[in-house]
Amino acid sequence: MATMDKWDEQFTQEDLARLVVDMMHRTVVHHVFWFKEVEHQMGTEEAMKIFDAAYKRSYDTQMKRLGKFFGFEMVEGVPKPFLEMPREKLLSLLTD
Repeated sequence: MATMDKWDEQFTQEDLARLVVDMMHRTVVHHVFWFKEVEHQMGTEEAMKIFDAAYKRSYDTQMKRLGKFFGFEMVEGVPKPFLEMPREKLLSLLTD
């Protein structure tokens, strides 16, 4: 069994890339399950209030981490590359 400091040696580059994508997907799924449980226990209106507060904190943390990793700045809560991207490319990201 791999030790914690050598855990990554068992993975190929492709395995690691797939794991990163999988973990991002799992984060989204976790948020859905979390919201549905809060909604179940407290009702939709209260769940939306709690979600709004949690989203604001979570978004800032996530975007700082991604910005640091990918090397982009944030401008008023929006990744600067998105603000500089041609409109057609942004629309393509949303629709394709």
